[in-house]
Amino acid sequence: MVAWPLLLLALAACGSRDQHIPPPIAATDVATRTFGDDAPFDQACAHRSSAQFMVGTRTIIPNLHWDMEDSAEPGRLSDAHAYSGRRSMHIPDDMEYSPGVCRLVKDVADTLQHISTGFWSYSEEDSLRLTLVITIKRGEEQLHWFGKDVRRDEYTPGRWQRFNASFPVDGSTFTGEERICLYLWNRAGSELFVDDWDLVFRSTRIPGWRAAPGIDLEQAARTREALPFVKIDHVRSADPVAHGIRVGGPVPPVTAVPVAMPGPAGHTLHLAEGAAVGLLRDRSGKAKGLFRAWHPLIGRDLFTFERCHLEAAEDGILIIAHDVDTDPTSGLPIVAAEPAPLAYVVQLEAHP
Repeated sequence: MVAWPLLLLALAACGSRDQHIPPPIAATDVATRTFGDDAPFDQACAHRSSAQFMVGTRTIIPNLHWDMEDSAEPGRLSDAHAYSGRRSMHIPDDMEYSPGVCRLVKDVADTLQHISTGFWSYSEEDSLRLTLVITIKRGEEQLHWFGKDVRRDEYTPGRWQRFNASFPVDGSTFTGEERICLYLWNRAGSELFVDDWDLVFRSTRIPGWRAAPGIDLEQAARTREALPFVKIDHVRSADPVAHGIRVGGPVPPVTAVPVAMPGPAGHTLHLAEGAAVGLLRDRSGKAKGLFRAWHPLIGRDLFTFERCHLEAAEDGILIIAHDVDTDPTSGLPIVAAEPAPLAYVVQLEAHP
């Protein structure tokens, strides 16, 4: 199984328990478009899901939006809370997996490059263990599994918050018959409400953000040109403790200092705080490629941990990843025990 990294995750607070007043639905957004998805995704907003293109005999629809106002199963919706309009999707505390959306690659892209998605969520639970999941399967074979949690330090009870994510995908080997599915994993059995969900598929020739009212949900590099991913040439595991990262210990400060790559080329690896993709630059500072910290021994991307530290090593780049908890006595951040900290050294193939 291969996984590609998450480019960016953002939670933006808006309003509070009693202050948020949902704006009305615009007249142009009232009409719906039916695609046959599970309720309440059965009724997409027609105006914001209208962009489509022909590639040969295929009709490609790269942009989708659900305002959660209408559904053939109104029981999936609630008027208790809404970010806009009158209703939102209700996920009760006994629902572990939310309804989902599935598409064949051939129906959303020519050569798939990114899957971007975003929605507004509201919950009054003290803590929320929520994971956005996207899977890509070819028949029964799972090719990709993406999962990203709502971060503990970015969740606020009783506030509408925006959850955005973008997943780079190398669709060059896809046949078009692969099935993409998206849903929420409610891991702690929390009650929550979800509204105004966007889903954008980006192609080589049909970027979702250029068409009709499609939104560029997340584009960390702020560039229209796709950079290649630099492949891992060699990996060895390392001990986080030997580098000062131990469970229950203090959390090192976050640094954004570029790390020099071994070798005469003079390349440097850059990782912005909170990013899940590293950027490789040449000696002049020009971006040359993207790097994802996929750990082949555990099948996990290290950049999806809450903290990630890079250091130069004799035989490559040392990557140390861990989550953060709060010490119950001092209230200070400490290295979390679960998931356990991980570290490995990576060498990259010849740089582009």
